Amino acid sequence: RQLPRAIFSALAVVVVLYLGLAAASVGVLGDSPSEVPLADLMGAKLGDAGRTFTAALAVLLTMGTMNTYVAAAVKLAGALAADGDAPAAFARPRRALALFALFAAALLAPLGLGLIDVDALMRATSAAFVAVYITATAAGFRLLDGRPRAAAAIAFVAVVVVFAFSGWFMLVPIVIGTLALRRSRRLSVSSRALRL
Repeated sequence: RQLPRAIFSALAVVVVLYLGLAAASVGVLGDSPSEVPLADLMGAKLGDAGRTFTAALAVLLTMGTMNTYVAAAVKLAGALAADGDAPAAFARPRRALALFALFAAALLAPLGLGLIDVDALMRATSAAFVAVYITATAAGFRLLDGRPRAAAAIAFVAVVVVFAFSGWFMLVPIVIGTLALRRSRRLSVSSRALRL
């Protein structure tokens, strides 16, 4: 009973905050393009101190979010490994964290060398996130009944539209998903062979 209230309350608060921030940015900065509108907004009233504070706050919020995602990814990898849907190396948290760090370094190295830019990396990551939402809403449509199923269908259509705006970056999660499915099928075939 409390979960729907919490979800809709959080949604309402976030929508009001985003709309308020957008209105304040347009009201103060006008329609001039800006890569860092929040910093520009704070700088308009507080000068360089406002910009510095905004940058420091952005770094702290980003690091907090990244720590949460890293912890969740390590737990997810361990759960998938326990079920046989991921390599057994991910079953140990330390090893999963080390592999996660190696994978992140493999992505950050070409970024540091200038072979890829931040925009491309962000767009590829965003496409991967939206692909997860597509999978989740499709699962909701298949598993739920009644109004929740209708909501999942609407959400599915919405995230597919958002995914289409990813352009050729859609290939990133498609390739990852294809490789994961092929590996999963290989594992299920080998486990069946072992049982026989």
